[in-house]
Amino acid sequence: MLVRSGQLSDTMSRYLIQRIEENPAIELHFKTEIVNLEGDTHLERVTWRSNAGGETSTNEIRHVS
Repeated sequence: MLVRSGQLSDTMSRYLIQRIEENPAIELHFKTEIVNLEGDTHLERVTWRSNAGGETSTNEIRHVS
């Protein structure tokens, strides 16, 4: 899960934050934003950048919400 701010509490309830943090399938990336979407006829890859350190990461992802 990409989070543009530095914390989830800016926009979410404590209950939802707890559910997200307890789910081992969810990896949180704070201060991060999508910088590129790639694919031919459908989404294939997403690139995001950490605004804290400037690192980019490209991952094979087919859905963005």
